[in-house]
Amino acid sequence: MRTLRAAAVVLVLLGPGPAAWAAEPPALAKARTLYNAANYEGAIDAAATVRRQPAWADAAALVMARSYIERYRQNMDAKDLVAAREAFVAINVSSLTPRDQVDLIIGLGQSLYLSEIFGSAANLFSTALARSALLAPRDKQLLLRVHPDVAVHLVEQNADRLEHIERQYRLRLEIRDDPSLRRDEIRLFRGKTFEEITKQYEH
Repeated sequence: MRTLRAAAVVLVLLGPGPAAWAAEPPALAKARTLYNAANYEGAIDAAATVRRQPAWADAAALVMARSYIERYRQNMDAKDLVAAREAFVAINVSSLTPRDQVDLIIGLGQSLYLSEIFGSAANLFSTALARSALLAPRDKQLLLRVHPDVAVHLVEQNADRLEHIERQYRLRLEIRDDPSLRRDEIRLFRGKTFEEITKQYEH
């Protein structure tokens, strides 16, 4: 593993969607919990019931899409990848909370990786970093570990953009390549303590 460069992360406060003002339904919370527990079948089923509620349909579709992607990784069934794409397409971004907006971008990036559209996926990961409205104020120095190919693309194709962010927002991001990671996988750490915080920015 090697350090490729230090850059910055911009915190852009996104306006909350309509659903952000109310507590989400228990079935959606259950779907997120099941997703985090790697019970993707259960997550899909729970989220499917929520999609019938207009105010929460998009958040539920996002959980379903991410679950289909993870199930595709397990079983390599092309139908799951198709189902994930269809769920992503149906999502109205403006109705998502800031956390889910970031998660949507990352999910789309994963979908593109699995479809072997490498450059577009790396750009989406970069956008997710730039729009990460959920990073706590103390997270001003971050360490991002990604697959070596992704690290090279972020550095070589996004150098000017990252430098601009560094100057404007004074928030530094250290990018390290990690051959143990998949191309669609990212891990985020606090730069000072090396505490992993990836899970804090997932469902």
